[in-house]
Amino acid sequence: MSQLEYGLKTGGLTEKEIIRIFEKALNKYADESKDPCISKGRKKMKKDTNCCGICNPDAAVQPEYDYRYYFNHRYCRLFLELYPNTDKNGLVKFQQNGIVWNLYISDYNDNSVTRELLENLDIDAPEGFGINVLREIFKTLECEKIFIKEYIGNENRL
Repeated sequence: MSQLEYGLKTGGLTEKEIIRIFEKALNKYADESKDPCISKGRKKMKKDTNCCGICNPDAAVQPEYDYRYYFNHRYCRLFLELYPNTDKNGLVKFQQNGIVWNLYISDYNDNSVTRELLENLDIDAPEGFGINVLREIFKTLECEKIFIKEYIGNENRL
C-alpha cells in the first residue's frame, strides 16, 4: 500500500478552482474507464465535516478542521484527502512556508502510485484509474507540491 502526503503551495488559487481541477481529473478518467464500478457523471470529491483519521493519535494537540475534501473509491482502491494546512484554531500542520493545502494519498493497489511516478510525468506509468487521476492532478494543478512523507505500513500520519 502506498501512502504519500504533500503540502500544496497554491498561492492565489481559490478553493473552488482547486476542487474544480480535482473534479475534472476524476471525471475525465471515470468517463474513460471501462470499469462499470467506477461511477460516471457525478460529483466525486465530497466535502465532509467529519475529520476522523487525518491526524496523528500521538500528537500533543489534535487539529480541528471545519471540513475536508475526500475521494474514496473501494473498487479502484484509491483514497484522496485534501484539507487545509491551518485548522480552525490557527494550528499549522506543516511548517514549510507557503503551504495552504495538504494532500494525503492512499493507494491500496499494489503500490502503483509512487512519488517518482507523480513527480516525473515523463516516466511511463502503469495504466489505471488511480495513477491516471493523480498524474492529471499533478500536471494541471499549477502550484508547488512539497513532498512531506511516505508512510510505511501502518505508520501513524504526522
